[in-house]
Amino acid sequence: MGRLAPAYREGRRMICPRCGSDTRVIETREVEGKPVIRRRRRCAEGHRFDTYESREKPTHLVERPPGYQAALMRKRRAQDRERDQRDRLREIARQEHKQTGEPLEQVYARFGVA
Repeated sequence: MGRLAPAYREGRRMICPRCGSDTRVIETREVEGKPVIRRRRRCAEGHRFDTYESREKPTHLVERPPGYQAALMRKRRAQDRERDQRDRLREIARQEHKQTGEPLEQVYARFGVA
């Protein structure tokens, strides 16, 4: 799916390529054998013109292997658990630092969270 890309567009209004005034759709038809819509338009001055609208193709698609999302979530959960464990060890090390007065860097090194 894509969006429609009309020929002349000013904001959301279609304008006449000759005089720049607003236009109205007189007739809409699908072009046979093509994914294109042809619109016959007329402006307030009486100028008539056609616009052809087609779906824009996506600029790029990313294909993922099956199970990619699940593997990514497992990896993130493991990283979260490691971070939580490291945070708990740091908190315990800070408490021990307060109780013993030992330098914080040494306590962190002893707990393996330096």
